[in-house]
Amino acid sequence: MKKINVLLAAGTVALVLTGCATSGTHGEVAEKYAKFQAAVAERPPEFVMTGERSLDDVGILSAQLYASIIKYLDEYVKATENNRYYIGFMNDVQELVKEKNIPVPEAMAQILKEYRDNDAKLEPDKKVYPRVIEGYQAVEALKPANKLRELAPIAVQVAKVAVQAKRVGEVISKTYSTINFNDVEGMRKKVRVTAASAKVIEQTVFETIAVDFLQDQYKRNQEMKSYMQGK
Repeated sequence: MKKINVLLAAGTVALVLTGCATSGTHGEVAEKYAKFQAAVAERPPEFVMTGERSLDDVGILSAQLYASIIKYLDEYVKATENNRYYIGFMNDVQELVKEKNIPVPEAMAQILKEYRDNDAKLEPDKKVYPRVIEGYQAVEALKPANKLRELAPIAVQVAKVAVQAKRVGEVISKTYSTINFNDVEGMRKKVRVTAASAKVIEQTVFETIAVDFLQDQYKRNQEMKSYMQGK
């Protein structure tokens, strides 16, 4: 959803959904999802040893975490890629929560009501609400509670490795800053090592964003389950 316009009229809140947000192709959640789709489709990058022990150690750890996270992303993407309206719904919820500073269940209730109201004017094959529910059920089948328990220790590891990678990068930058341009072999090693360090740091950033995304989406699914059961 490009934007949620909130109109106040007669003491009620009416949601006007602009753009094609509900299709799950626009917005922060959808953009992250697209990047994760691409990452899942690619072969995981291999860390090439550099000879710098501290960098090699953190690089190996990061590569292992990346492979683990990709498996979780692959599972989530396979469950939702044919239910992109669910991703669009989650994006709409996130935007409304930010804009109105309201609890997630309240945002879900308002948006789902708007979907149903809009669906009343559409042909059966154009209706959005049933597709959102299909996506919700697909994610629910992955057992979010279990996934959150599994992801918790991975998130802790990711945070630690991200800090380590940054520190190692700073040390390497300082260590190789004195290499003279006349030292050909030294410069070659500097280029190789600093490039490897940058890639590890970039990878840990991806891992942090990915694990946060997965945890957030599984929590959102649980919140939707509570809403569906209590409505």
